[in-house]
Amino acid sequence: MRKGSFSAGGLLMFLVYGLFALFSLLLVVIGAGVYRGVVETGRQNTEIRAALFYLANQVRMCSGEPRLLQQDGCTALVLQNDGSDNETVIWYEDGALREYYGPAGGGLSAAKGMGEEIAALKEFSLTESGGLLTASVRITGGRVHSMALCAAA
Repeated sequence: MRKGSFSAGGLLMFLVYGLFALFSLLLVVIGAGVYRGVVETGRQNTEIRAALFYLANQVRMCSGEPRLLQQDGCTALVLQNDGSDNETVIWYEDGALREYYGPAGGGLSAAKGMGEEIAALKEFSLTESGGLLTASVRITGGRVHSMALCAAA
């Protein structure tokens, strides 16, 4: 009789330890998933901020008036310093924000295929509204991040 109750007590203790181990493992798996999500969100935010601040700094460094160029169904930001024969063209193509520095007047036709990739983005747009030139980036999940770059020319 005593031997059977000892086995039941040992079995109960084994079940308690087993449940503890199972819930501990479950907690680690859930925590790893949350950590992965936080890291991915941080990575996306860093890429977005870097792209928007890069654009803002390019506009600030330009001594001329920035302008939007509509060509081939694409919108580009054109920056040309006063008195310079060269211009910087920044546009969105094939999932990436691109930049080309070359002779003025070439527009997007000269820049396409030659531009250097600045950042990989899901969606990007340049708009002019209310006298402001604004850059917007859409990320996975539908959130839009925008930054006013300058007063529109």
